Amino acid sequence: MEALQDLAEHTIVDRKTADMREEIDCTRSALADKVEALEDRVKDNVQTVEDSIQIATDAVATVRRTFDIKHQVEQYPWALVGGCFLAGLAASNLFPRVLRQLRKAPGPSANGSSAAANPPLELPGVTRSHSGFFDLFHEEIAKVQGMAIGYVMGLARDSIKQSVPKLASQIESVMNGVTTKLGGTPLQARAT
Repeated sequence: MEALQDLAEHTIVDRKTADMREEIDCTRSALADKVEALEDRVKDNVQTVEDSIQIATDAVATVRRTFDIKHQVEQYPWALVGGCFLAGLAASNLFPRVLRQLRKAPGPSANGSSAAANPPLELPGVTRSHSGFFDLFHEEIAKVQGMAIGYVMGLARDSIKQSVPKLASQIESVMNGVTTKLGGTPLQARAT
C-alpha cells in the first residue's frame, strides 16, 4: 500500500510539474509574442523618427540654399542682374529726392565733419522723431550699400564669366562699370 501511495504521490507531483511546465511554456510564448510586438513598434517609431529627421534636414538644406546669395547667383546670374537693375529703377523712382541729395552732397568739410556739409536726407512721407538721425550714419550707410552692391555684382560677374569664358575680360569690364555706376565698389575677381 505504501508503494501505491508513493506511486500516487509521484503521479500527482509529475502532473503538477507537467502543469507548471505547460503554464511556463504558455507564459514564455505569450511574453515572446509581446516582446516581438513591442520590438516591431519600437522599430516603426525609430524609422518614423529617422524619416522625420531626414525630412527636417532636407528642409533646412533647402532653406539654406534658398537664402545663399552665392548659390543663387551661380544658379540664376541673369535673373539676379535683372532683379538688381529693376530694384535700382524702382528705388530711383520711389526716392528721387533722396538720390538727388546723395548725388549733390559735398564731401566732408575741412574739419572732417560731414554732418554740417551734408544736408539732411528726407524720405517722402516719412517723419523722423530724431532730427539728424540718418545724417549721423550717412557715411556708414553709403559704405554698406557700396559693399553690398559690389559683393552681389561681383558674384554675378564671376558666375557669368564662368558661363561664358571666351568673353571673360569684356564681361568683367562691363560688370565692373555697372557696379561702379550703381554706387558699388567692384570686388577683385576670384581666381578660376
